[in-house]
Amino acid sequence: MASGFKYLDQTADARVYAWGESLEEVFHQAFLGMINIMVETSTVKPTNIIKIEIEGDDDTSLLYNLLSEVLFIIETKGVIPHDIDRLCINKGRLTGAMLVDILDGYALHGEVKAVTYHDIFVREANGRFEAQVVLDL
Repeated sequence: MASGFKYLDQTADARVYAWGESLEEVFHQAFLGMINIMVETSTVKPTNIIKIEIEGDDDTSLLYNLLSEVLFIIETKGVIPHDIDRLCINKGRLTGAMLVDILDGYALHGEVKAVTYHDIFVREANGRFEAQVVLDL
């Protein structure tokens, strides 16, 4: 399996472990892991694109900042993501395009309140990238 995500046991929160062949893939999988807590992304029909530009001091802060920004966009713009496309990570800067639809009409099956720094990591190990993030539900 080249990339993916899974949920690990975590009391009162959600712990997402993601992996991929590249840094962009592991960020993409962590994004999907977070969004799928709220809604099955395959049911979201994208009608708009929101450009994403994020900076971070290192890969871990970049992942934290990305997921936090996605939650902020959901809350302030009233949208629900389908996917994130054209992810590019270079020297502490991430760019991409989030495919979204208006939140109205979608039944959410969970809420993510915040991204935490508890046990978060992004690393390269055994020829692949992996990340873990704990989400406050």
